[in-house]
Amino acid sequence: MNIINKTLPFTPVFIKLLKGPVEYVDKSTWEKLLQYKVELIEFLQPVGLSLVLEEQDGYAYVKQTPAEEDETFVSWVQKRALTYEESIMLVLLREMMAEFETGETTNRELIKKRREIKDYAELFFKENASRVKFLKEIDRLIDKAEENGFLD
Repeated sequence: MNIINKTLPFTPVFIKLLKGPVEYVDKSTWEKLLQYKVELIEFLQPVGLSLVLEEQDGYAYVKQTPAEEDETFVSWVQKRALTYEESIMLVLLREMMAEFETGETTNRELIKKRREIKDYAELFFKENASRVKFLKEIDRLIDKAEENGFLD
């Protein structure tokens, strides 16, 4: 039997969307995304996914649309249990992102050094008796956020 292997024209965009958000700074992918958005929406719908496309803000991602009353629903997003401190660190990182987004800047990427994150986080965590232990704990929280994919 001879099977013709034909790849859909939006396959590279689809794969990038499965890996994470696509931003307009990736020009070639962004242009293909806009070109094939209708086809992508139609392709994603039968497998329970939907395309979230924010053209004005310059980003797009795929989200799961759970079927109502489906007892066999399986989430494709991995859930992780976080400690209280890890949750606080993620809230602080999100706050830093929100400040960046509302600020007057021409740069589209938020880049912070580990030292800047530590300085910011120190204000919100209770310092223990040993400053060295305290800073190591903040380092551990930053490492955990990176390990979980929240930081690059």
